[in-house]
Amino acid sequence: MANVLLVYLYRDASNWKQHGQTVFTNTGGIPLVDIEARIHDSLEDEEWFIAEMVDLETCFIGDHNTEDDHPWHEFERVAESDFPSCDPAFCGAYRDIAQFLQALENSRLRKWNPD
Repeated sequence: MANVLLVYLYRDASNWKQHGQTVFTNTGGIPLVDIEARIHDSLEDEEWFIAEMVDLETCFIGDHNTEDDHPWHEFERVAESDFPSCDPAFCGAYRDIAQFLQALENSRLRKWNPD
């Protein structure tokens, strides 16, 4: 069963970009089309999320304390992957895509409010 690669990015107000990615296991065999639909349904305007709220590594540029900075990251894509599971924000622990989808849905219920 293939793992799931999640690609996302941070784009500041000056349009400087920094990409991030993580690879989740998919022990439940959730189809990629369903994963992508659930991700879009959970995001702000089907595109934006706050990485810290779903335990993803942030992709901030530099010191992240300029007038161009904000907390929002942008979903780019998911794909099947043969890469081993790697979740940098979890300090090398393995996380399943079902756990990540649940974290997204919980954050949506909190209105993407980190407080």
